[in-house]
Amino acid sequence: MEANLMKKFTSLFVVLAILSPMIAVAGTKVDDWERVMALKPGTEVSLQTTDGKILSGRIGDTWRNGLTLFTEKLEIIRVSRDDVLLVWKPRKRDIRLPVWIGVGVGVGGTAGYIFGKGAETEADREEDPGLVPLIGTCTGSVVGATVGLLIGLAKNLPGNKILYQSKGWDAPNHK
Repeated sequence: MEANLMKKFTSLFVVLAILSPMIAVAGTKVDDWERVMALKPGTEVSLQTTDGKILSGRIGDTWRNGLTLFTEKLEIIRVSRDDVLLVWKPRKRDIRLPVWIGVGVGVGGTAGYIFGKGAETEADREEDPGLVPLIGTCTGSVVGATVGLLIGLAKNLPGNKILYQSKGWDAPNHK
């Protein structure tokens, strides 16, 4: 009975750990101009205009109806919000992948030890003391490392982070 409860709890913990980054990404709205207005001056962005131009530079100022962009050629470009189809921020590579794996190993190993210690019977303690917690620690470490790797990879996906997408943007018809 107690071992069955621990298996259910462990399964629930693993599923939640794997799904938590996906749930956070799923709730992100990209048609809200407030996200662009919240950017600090100097933030590097790219945008696509309604006439198909792609502009890149650093945010100078933002307001309800547009933004100012400073390009690498030291041009100052004012763009109306009505002329913006898409705004994105180049995603930088996250070098903390080993940290996520290490956290996963530590958390998984600790959880595995606790579950192994709880599942250890009196007969196990007499026959081979410490074997069940050791197996739990090793199993938990492997599961934790895998979850840490998945979280680290999810945070390290290549590509761009979309900040704003106008309601008139039609993905198949725009590059």
